[in-house]
Amino acid sequence: MIDLTPGQGLGERFVLVRRLAEGAASQVWLAEDTRQQRRVALKIFAADVLEAPAAALRLRNEMEAARLLPPGTAVAAQALHEADGLLLLEMEYLPGGDLGQFRGRAFSVFARTLAQVAEALATAHDRGLVHRDLKCANVLLDREGKPRLADFGLATLPGTAVGGGSPYNMSPQQLRGEPAAAADDLYAFGAMLYELLAGHPPYYPDVTPDRVLHDPVPPLVPRAPAPERARLLALRLLAKSPAERPASMREVARELLQEAGLAVDLA
Repeated sequence: MIDLTPGQGLGERFVLVRRLAEGAASQVWLAEDTRQQRRVALKIFAADVLEAPAAALRLRNEMEAARLLPPGTAVAAQALHEADGLLLLEMEYLPGGDLGQFRGRAFSVFARTLAQVAEALATAHDRGLVHRDLKCANVLLDREGKPRLADFGLATLPGTAVGGGSPYNMSPQQLRGEPAAAADDLYAFGAMLYELLAGHPPYYPDVTPDRVLHDPVPPLVPRAPAPERARLLALRLLAKSPAERPASMREVARELLQEAGLAVDLA
């Protein structure tokens, strides 16, 4: 556990403002960059993280993924620093919160935003990247409300075996340790759509690998107005077999916009 407090200085450059998120190996803080006179997000690790091969790989992935994607698609990882025995991944700060703020709201409120997420994932897939850790907390919004993909620590090339992920969003294939495929992100996207419609993720609160692998997806009852086809889209995305899911994220983006009665203006 890293012990950090608001107002704490790191090195001679950063001052911590407030904690934004916490994971098993790191914390994310809003910080003041006193040298550049701007606010940034710092993902903070113990300095020895690079001695653990899996952790080092995730950190390298996170830095490289943003360079492979067009600007505005992913949260930009700007630099790596060491200070006071800690490793700091400096990222742009996005003040709009994460996708979870739409949980349980009407489909029309978040349909365009979710379609933009689907298009961003389609772009990642075009560039040969599978995210593998897609969830509401890993989709951040900028000041204008446009979504950006975050946390590419598990991102990999199709056909590569990579462990880890988030229990509610891991596809059956990912749980079995099968090679990465874009279909894993389609499943995780379905789990996000289910969560936004129902107010909770599938199999909540008792998710287990056995349930995801073998049990039918629990009934999806939207908490707010939503078209029936949006509910059915979530269930198609959560199909056990990749062959039963939609063919691509771009197809999903178009369907979301059509169901919301919005112009399909995606490339």
